[in-house]
Amino acid sequence: PHVPAKTLSPLNLLSIFSCVLTWAIFAVSLYNKDAIACLALIAISLVSTIVGYASLWSPQLMKRTSATKVPKGDVVIRTREGAFVVVKCEEAVARELYSGTEECTYLVHSVRMYRTLIGVATFILMVAVVLLGNCNFNQQAAIGSAYIVLNGLYWAASLVPKKEFWDLGLYDTEDITPDDCRDADRAREGGEPDDFPSFTRSMWYAIRETGEVEWVQKSGAAPQTEKWGKWLGKAKEVVKERKPGWKAWKAVGEKDAVFAEGEVEEEDVVMPAEVGEGVLNGDTM
Repeated sequence: PHVPAKTLSPLNLLSIFSCVLTWAIFAVSLYNKDAIACLALIAISLVSTIVGYASLWSPQLMKRTSATKVPKGDVVIRTREGAFVVVKCEEAVARELYSGTEECTYLVHSVRMYRTLIGVATFILMVAVVLLGNCNFNQQAAIGSAYIVLNGLYWAASLVPKKEFWDLGLYDTEDITPDDCRDADRAREGGEPDDFPSFTRSMWYAIRETGEVEWVQKSGAAPQTEKWGKWLGKAKEVVKERKPGWKAWKAVGEKDAVFAEGEVEEEDVVMPAEVGEGVLNGDTM
């Protein structure tokens, strides 16, 4: 499997713009009869081409070689903010995008060839710097300004979301989030504990959609304590029995009830009066 870059990805567009800009400056150099500037542009272009060729790579996704039937490859992702993302997919997709190792396939496989190309590019770059120092000021300003603009654009491209770079058309995606799970980071109408956004409520939504609680224990999503274990046991019972209205189970309220079990309220303790002191009608004697 191979995930190619989008045809109109930001980097491809910048490459086209860079090529057009280079040809424009080259044409101006020819018009001004500045042969040194033309040679400098050719040298700089060769450097970019050689380095790009030596470093060209593409992501290589993991592929299952066995035809044995395997269970579903549903994946639960927990973010640093405490949100849960449940991805329902086949095992092959989960292996390619989530559980498989990340590998890159380089166009130049030989390390020696790669180092040779980088060395040649470095030498040509030094020649280009010398040539740029000997062309007229107008061409120096034009070439310098062009590369300043290109550096700024490449920096701006790094801020673009990664989804704009890669073509994932090989995969069909559909948002199947239930309506009551949407906007889980916002409060709902009502004053009950389950109406407010919380880690427990989000985790219950994920448990409800997966129908399992084992992943919570294995991943450490919930603390390994007796009361959390009791709450997970109740959640497992709810998702397994699937009684009418089970999806509306008050997970947060049930968790609060479990945690409140066995708590002893503090009682007011009357300290005995010291010798020589007494209390009479609220006045100290």
